[in-house]
Amino acid sequence: MKRKNFIYGLLSGLGIAGTALTIRHLLSNSNNANKNEKENEKENKRMIKTTTTTTKYPNLKISFLGGGDISWAIITGLVKNQLIKEENIQIYDPTNKPPKILKEIKVVEEVTGAVNFSDIVVLGIPPHNCSKTLKILNQTRDVSSKIFVSFIKNRTFKYLKNFIGNDSKIIRASFNEPLLINKGASGIVGCQNCIEDDIELIIELLQPVSFVIDSEDESFLDSVDVISGCGTTFVFKLMEALIEEAKQVGIEEEDATNLVIETIIGSGKLSKERNKIGIFPDQLSELASKKNKLDSYALNYLKENSYKSTIVNAIKLSHQKSIELNDK
Repeated sequence: MKRKNFIYGLLSGLGIAGTALTIRHLLSNSNNANKNEKENEKENKRMIKTTTTTTKYPNLKISFLGGGDISWAIITGLVKNQLIKEENIQIYDPTNKPPKILKEIKVVEEVTGAVNFSDIVVLGIPPHNCSKTLKILNQTRDVSSKIFVSFIKNRTFKYLKNFIGNDSKIIRASFNEPLLINKGASGIVGCQNCIEDDIELIIELLQPVSFVIDSEDESFLDSVDVISGCGTTFVFKLMEALIEEAKQVGIEEEDATNLVIETIIGSGKLSKERNKIGIFPDQLSELASKKNKLDSYALNYLKENSYKSTIVNAIKLSHQKSIELNDK
């Protein structure tokens, strides 16, 4: 039941609305590209204010190996929500500089220094070249006392322990693109060395940017990746079709895009609210079709053309491929 409710929550409350919000955020950034840089910096500084007296974990240190967009999104969430002090965060990312609003974050060029510095190590390295960085972990001291949080897709505990050690605390985590705008939907699984407090801490640190659910079953992450990760792409394709048809019936492209985005956001939020009282998406669609004949005609057409089974089969295929890619 826990897993069923998780899937409903992802699709109805966060996966769908978060996907649309991601698009709206990107469009907004594009439209404001020429905004005065000083105004942007001033606005961002108002967003992120930390003091030593209000930081929840003033002594906790965390390092990120890999400085992609996901890492910076998590760092921003940690600082903005006053969970960890900026000076207690390091990132191994010799190719990128931190955003101006995170000027206290130290970007280092050595993996060993970043790992030795921290209590928590976040692995945000692309899977195709992660082994080179992971090999260096063998040279760091006392890794068994640290928590390693791996966002490396399709790299299992067995694979990671070859580099970090069998006694290490490792938590695997999934993510999807809406995490970039604090609307992610994620799953985490801890290895047998992790205790409940470790899991609860990582959930708390991720919650500013993502909805999080945990499981004791490592294979659960393959399911989460498909639902929240591939699910985001499915929603994009649905939006693409809606926008295209809106243009065909005479709606201007900008209006069509905004209309579809707001429709998806509204549908996700409505579904999330109804989910709280036990009304799930399948029931909402049936209720809508009873109120509106146009909805009924459209739903009947989708059923006749195997719309649902096509999506289900795509999910099953993605799930199988995810399993096949593990440790490859």
